[in-house]
Amino acid sequence: MDMNWIDEIRDPEPRKRYIYNADDYDPQYGDPYYREHSTRADSLWRLYEESGTSITFDAFADESRQTDYRMETGALRDFFNGSQSALSSYRNPMGGNPLIAFGSIGRWDGERTGISSFETFDDLMNGDDSPFKDCEIDHIWDENGILKMRGHHHDGSVEVEIRQLTDQGCEALESYEQAWAGEPFDAAGRHYDGGKESVDRFWNDLKTDRGLAVEPRYVELAFGCPPIEWDIDARVRDFAERMGDEYTSLYEQDTTGIKGGDFERFGAFADNHLDFIRALTKARGMDPISSDREIAAFLNTFDKLAAMPEPSPASQEKDELSAGVCDPTDPTMDCLQPDSPAAIR
Repeated sequence: MDMNWIDEIRDPEPRKRYIYNADDYDPQYGDPYYREHSTRADSLWRLYEESGTSITFDAFADESRQTDYRMETGALRDFFNGSQSALSSYRNPMGGNPLIAFGSIGRWDGERTGISSFETFDDLMNGDDSPFKDCEIDHIWDENGILKMRGHHHDGSVEVEIRQLTDQGCEALESYEQAWAGEPFDAAGRHYDGGKESVDRFWNDLKTDRGLAVEPRYVELAFGCPPIEWDIDARVRDFAERMGDEYTSLYEQDTTGIKGGDFERFGAFADNHLDFIRALTKARGMDPISSDREIAAFLNTFDKLAAMPEPSPASQEKDELSAGVCDPTDPTMDCLQPDSPAAIR
């Protein structure tokens, strides 16, 4: 079977799990074409029909957008405040701690990047220093625990990532804010001389040190979504499924020396270790697995990974995926080296 397609596979990307998406309320969905071809039970047109309202579809779409926006941003506000929301009973243990937002702001004279802190989510969205001043929010989404937000205004757009400070991060920010401009200060065990480069380093430390600021993991904690989800080429998923079917068939026919294994773990493994699946797919163009050697190599790594304890949220790594980190077809090769993105730490 021709396996040249494996060279065309794009790298897996974090799945955008939308919390709010203004595109869902586009009046175009009232057009007969979209009405005819929509198969979603919760499509905007179907919701409009079921509502029995006398207002126009355009008015219904705009009203729905505003209602959902208020509900979703209200739930985010409650999450960052540490309160239960109308959408989730989860209480954020860091609730009430300040937020930092960093990203880009587009204007008529070009794009600028920056970072700033905000006492509350309301300050971030509506305060005097809000990056979203005069903006209409287009998208709010989660990427593997990372919370991002995008909006637009009359001459540009804004996109930021939002993180929440830990208690240690709060102390570090307080040390910075209490220091006079240009004067040295100490924060989180680090010394800063107060100069511009030093202050830039402070903000970078505040952003990147997970002991100081963390990704919210909003959809995971508030709604029980998987911690990590990837968009991956459908051909790779198909190959992984056929690979699993091949092993299952051989096992059931008792034509392989491989014994044991847990078939139910395969689906979760394929979803959460797509880097290994992709490496396996590309390795030597296997299609499908056809011998004990390949099956043993796959299952040995599979069982080692599945048997390892779940990482704590604070230490869970979300490394970028990379193909070919090991040769999955070689049973003598250890595919769980510490620097391998396939390893659960």
